[in-house]
Amino acid sequence: AVSADLVARLRSEGLQANPGRLDGPLAPGISVFDAETDDDLRRVAACGLASSCPVLWIGAGGLAQALAGEAPAQATWPLPLAILGLFGSDQAVTTRQLAACGSDWVRLADGAEASARVVAERLGAGNRALASLDLPPGLTRAEAARRIEAELHTLAHGLPRPGTLLVAGGETLRGLCVSLGARSLEVQGRIVPGLPRSILRGGRWDGVTVVSKSGAFGTPTLLRDLLRRGHTVERTE
Repeated sequence: AVSADLVARLRSEGLQANPGRLDGPLAPGISVFDAETDDDLRRVAACGLASSCPVLWIGAGGLAQALAGEAPAQATWPLPLAILGLFGSDQAVTTRQLAACGSDWVRLADGAEASARVVAERLGAGNRALASLDLPPGLTRAEAARRIEAELHTLAHGLPRPGTLLVAGGETLRGLCVSLGARSLEVQGRIVPGLPRSILRGGRWDGVTVVSKSGAFGTPTLLRDLLRRGHTVERTE
């Protein structure tokens, strides 16, 4: 089981870890659960919520959905303008999604002042611009990641504060949060499953709305539809 491997690794680091059990209270320390179905996740959530001690949850979107349970969706609201997309993912899925956005997609060689000026002009003219980097061929994955982080850092610091920031790729989002001095992301809800909405807290762009996704997630028209469909968000509290 996956949990057994993870428990062994955590224990090797000197941490108190045990396989999660659903037939009794949570054990002290770290409980690692194997969950293969939505029902498994709901049982894990119920186990943790029944604990008399505070619980730090670690997991993906499925666990968050299980914790939300049957909470009703609240009213939707539009994404604030202007909408700036910064894309570091090299996934073919994201490239197809950007291509579907037509003239809203801006391909940049770097994040220098001239590139920032092009993006700023698009934002000023149409309230939206989706920017990605054209990297030179032959880079290793590690080199590409460093290049993307450095160039997007430079680009972001040369742009006006947007109303909404769209990001694809977890490493890209992490790098931008660090670059902008954000201390946290305050989750607000989701637009569709797999496309969360949050708010940057702290730093230069404090209060900016963030819509983020995995680089490999979504249909070819996901980003285009997001820009065109009224920018509404499903909120669950």
